[in-house]
This record gives sequence, structure tokens and C-alpha cells, in this order.
Amino acid sequence: IMPSLVGSEMCIRDRGDFYGAIQDLDQVIAIDSQYFDAYVKRGDVKNEKLHYKEAIEDYAKALGINPDDESIILKQGRTQMALKSYLESIDSFNHLIELDANNHDAYYLRGLIYIHLNKNEQGCKDLSKAGELGDKNAYKMIYEYCR
Repeated sequence: IMPSLVGSEMCIRDRGDFYGAIQDLDQVIAIDSQYFDAYVKRGDVKNEKLHYKEAIEDYAKALGINPDDESIILKQGRTQMALKSYLESIDSFNHLIELDANNHDAYYLRGLIYIHLNKNEQGCKDLSKAGELGDKNAYKMIYEYCR
């Protein structure tokens, strides 16, 4: 039943019924509080509705089940950025870089935060690393902020 409920969330979400999608995912979590995908998908739905704090709570619960899931750490960091929780976001990206030193997204986003915090030297270093790792947007930011 749970995979079908988790899958039905996509159909409900596609129809624009975010509340219905969250209800389905709440049911899944009530049945199995360790169901990783339900927390991730519920976090995604909340993120789409700009309920960032609630999304971060769900991502944190998912990471409590699987602490090294890189895609969720990235989502958590991006959502923290949206909340302007920059220090928490940096922590998330630091963790991601510890897990995967070649994650260009983590360097790019952390670099943008550092620049926003007027720490241009650190920011430009991260943007440069992101560019070396293949993030083409990094070079646009370097051109704009690191000359």
C-alpha cells in the first residue's frame, strides 16, 4: 500500500492538489515513521508551496533515516538558502562536500552564499572550484563578482 500511496502523491500533485498529496504522505508516515521516501516527497511538496521551514523539517527527518543521502542534503541546503538561513546552509554544503569532494552544486551554492555574506575571497574560491568541476554558471558569477 505504501509505494502506491507515495506514487499517488505525484498524480495528486500534478492536479494541483498539494493538500491531498500531503495527506497521502501523512498516512504513509503514520503507518511507517521510517519511510524515507515519504519524508522526501512531503518535503518536496512543502518546498513547492514555499513552506520552507516545514520542508526542512521533513528533509531533516529523512536525513535522520539516511544521513548521507547527498540529494537530500542538497535540497536541505537550497531550502535553507531560500529561508536566508545562510550559516545552516553552509553547514549542509560543507557536509555534502565531505561526502563528495566533486559536487559542483555544493561549491557553487556555498560560493554564492559567501559572496552574499561579503566573504568574496572564500566565495570566489568556491565558484572557481565549481567551474573546474563543470558548473558553467560559476564562470558567469566569477566574472561578475571576482574581478
